[in-house]
Amino acid sequence: MFKESLLIMRAGMDNGGGIIASCDSDNLQFNRDTYAYIWMRDGAFIANAWDLAGFQDVSRLFFQFCNKTMTTKGYFHHKYAPDGSVGSSWLASIDQNGRIRLPIQEDETAIVLYALWKHFESHNDIEFIAKVYDKLVVKASEFLLDYIDPKTGLPRPSFDLWEEKVGTFTWTVSAVYAALIAAANFAKVFFDRDRQEVLSSAAEGIRKAMITYLYNSNMHRFAKAINEDGSQDMTIDSSLSGVFLFEVFDASDEVVEGTMRAVADKLWVKTDIGGVARYENDGYFRVSKNVAGNPWFICTLWLARWHIARLPGWISSKKV
Repeated sequence: MFKESLLIMRAGMDNGGGIIASCDSDNLQFNRDTYAYIWMRDGAFIANAWDLAGFQDVSRLFFQFCNKTMTTKGYFHHKYAPDGSVGSSWLASIDQNGRIRLPIQEDETAIVLYALWKHFESHNDIEFIAKVYDKLVVKASEFLLDYIDPKTGLPRPSFDLWEEKVGTFTWTVSAVYAALIAAANFAKVFFDRDRQEVLSSAAEGIRKAMITYLYNSNMHRFAKAINEDGSQDMTIDSSLSGVFLFEVFDASDEVVEGTMRAVADKLWVKTDIGGVARYENDGYFRVSKNVAGNPWFICTLWLARWHIARLPGWISSKKV
């Protein structure tokens, strides 16, 4: 099964480094488009899997693709075609009030930077990192710093990972924190002490702001997001797992415990099938109103990773 999984992953990736979501053409029947696009978030997770499996040459192809496609301002568009051109998108560039906004999912930029650091941690290939450092690390981290709202210390609103809403999401904020820590680590490797201090300070500021604005002490868990009007969205969402997946807080920290227990309690599909839904009342292809939503493999595995991370002797990677 392990080898078969690697073959399936490689089949969705050419030597240009783009990792497409799917070759399945069924989507053409109702969306008039395919899934043969590269979402940087998905690609970064798969590149990390390649690194963990020991195939660093394959993961490098993806990071080279990222280096080629990143905008001059340091962020990624919604998705890309395998040739590196910008893909079609349904993320609105104008809000309901007619104001122009950046139609991105900020976590896609952040997670690539996070995955690149995990790649370097595994393989120490400093010569390769030097080739992509100026764009994938410096440009990306400068964008992430510039995109922080000075009033809250949190990232400005962007689209969520489910591509449905705009806000400042706990998942996205957690990913940005991890990206800034990764960039600070890289700055240390390249002996840029001033840059390291700036990035580390920004990451710590985000961590504190998460407790101030995103943690609900009455409900003992994180909010899904801060809406554009400033209110908290307290919908229980499996992506709240990001608070420990991206190592913002320890898996056994009380703020994580309360959050993940709410995810397990409210989102577990209480049928013979089991599994974890994306979020409360998720209507996407839901076949029964008696459950929160259809079970998703990745959401279920996030819950599993939380249980694993709380086992005695579990060691997370070190921060700066």
